[in-house]
Amino acid sequence: MQRKDFSWGLWCFLLLTVLILLGLYSLPSELLGVKLKRVDLLSALRREESTDLQIQTAEEIFAKDKNETPSIATDSIPLLEQEEVARRQALAEEYTIANAQQDTLSAGSKVLIQDYSEHRDALHHAVDALDQKKRLRIAVLGDSFIEGDIFTYDLRRLLQRQFGGYGVGWMPITSKVANFRKGIQHSFEGWKTLSVISHNKGKYFFGETYFIPTAEKAIVKYQWTEGLGKVSSAEIFYSSSEPLLLTTGGSEEAIDSIYLSPSSTITAHRVALSRDKVSFTFHQAKGATLYGIALENNPSGGGVTVDNFSLRGSSGISLANIDPSTALSMDKLRHYQLIILQYGLNVIEKERLNYTTYAKRMVHVISTLKRLFPTSDILVMGVSDRAGNLGNGEKGTMKAVLALREAMRGVAMQCKVAYWDTYEAMQTGGGMVQFVAEGKAAKDYTHLSFSGGRYLASKFVESFLIEKDIYQQSKR
Repeated sequence: MQRKDFSWGLWCFLLLTVLILLGLYSLPSELLGVKLKRVDLLSALRREESTDLQIQTAEEIFAKDKNETPSIATDSIPLLEQEEVARRQALAEEYTIANAQQDTLSAGSKVLIQDYSEHRDALHHAVDALDQKKRLRIAVLGDSFIEGDIFTYDLRRLLQRQFGGYGVGWMPITSKVANFRKGIQHSFEGWKTLSVISHNKGKYFFGETYFIPTAEKAIVKYQWTEGLGKVSSAEIFYSSSEPLLLTTGGSEEAIDSIYLSPSSTITAHRVALSRDKVSFTFHQAKGATLYGIALENNPSGGGVTVDNFSLRGSSGISLANIDPSTALSMDKLRHYQLIILQYGLNVIEKERLNYTTYAKRMVHVISTLKRLFPTSDILVMGVSDRAGNLGNGEKGTMKAVLALREAMRGVAMQCKVAYWDTYEAMQTGGGMVQFVAEGKAAKDYTHLSFSGGRYLASKFVESFLIEKDIYQQSKR
């Protein structure tokens, strides 16, 4: 008896599936107010369609008259006089750094910091701190691009090697990447973490995160490597409605008990350290809020501190809502002469070329920061390179990156602050595709590895030292 062949049914099912998937490509990008992610079965073969939408230049984004034709070319440096541009480029070419460590500078073209301030002194608070042998504190605020201390680890290392200072600086109480961070071991138990992303009504500072003890004994431990140098103190930032009992030490060392005074606003308590590790236990700390702990050497000795405030998923716009009283109290406790903003990855959309709304919200953010921290310099890092599919298996920079790059430059122009082109700096090393090929970036073509962060940090330090020299020459 001949068996019936039912394979035709399988082929029909496969054909129907393919037709459905092809049909999904035709769905609109938004349905009933819900954004849809387009399914493209042929994405590996399809080249990105050219679009009639043009990337707005930084000047166009904030132009009062939308019909106004910009007087400066797209690939030039807006708002800087031609003589100023030429002077900066000439200085950069002639620039040598006396006694610089060999790995401070990287190969490739120099990327100048663009100074959009009225008097071309956008970084004068930072440079003056170094000239006066004071402690220069730098806060780097960003998203997952700098998570785990990527970029900031080497920025800190290079600047401390050049100007002095020790320690990792600001550490959170808990972290999703505690096992990933370089240079320090971090463990904790008995804490609840609240961030602006999940709980937007808190009294947040730069980290936009705070920590609540949930156990009778809430513990946090840090152990650092020799690469961080001699860490002589830990400064605990907290608020509490009741006195706090804190014990330091553990099984291998004497246990010290400390009572922290109650405070309705954020305050700080410094603990002297003599070893390469520390353990803090907070006992029955109901009513307490912890913000972070700073690990460094004596601040009276000058040098540089670089604090990493990364928040996964952040676009930066929530910084406009940081609590003024907390910010002002924190500024008195730990003043930053330089605030660096690294954001943008979380707002990039492949088919979106207009970032005017985001840019204007970031202008509001910077206006807020300038009001709260009038003696702090602000530097905007442009969006980093990010690669997408160009078709035929090729990868290349997403056009949306170039659009957001112009928008972020426009933000710096509008706010009259400093701007550093992260995208251009990555291009000196071949761009994101080359970074991935060399292991300097992850295969998501978005995030850097530590070696990629090292390259980018070396380019930034190079730019900073050139800008420092330009500013010092202008004062003579």
